[in-house]
Amino acid sequence: MNRQLSPRQRQLVDEVASYTQAHGYPPTLSELAEALGLSITRVSSIVTDCQLRGAIAKERSKARSIRLVNPNSRTSAGAARRRRHPTPRA
Repeated sequence: MNRQLSPRQRQLVDEVASYTQAHGYPPTLSELAEALGLSITRVSSIVTDCQLRGAIAKERSKARSIRLVNPNSRTSAGAARRRRHPTPRA
């Protein structure tokens, strides 16, 4: 999992951060879908990808549980990975 966030994933992370800052609580999948102009199914897939990359966390079957893993850096997963030196693969 040494890959950076894709532009769409970064957009979702930024939207979660902006919404949470503006409202004091995280958005629902429906609110993210509306803000990003995507279907709820597509947003759910992007959320899962972001979870696998360590950018966000979400509790299963709980509304408004999406949160940034490192709220001080919207691109925390990508930034942390860029600072590391690549490990040679055998």
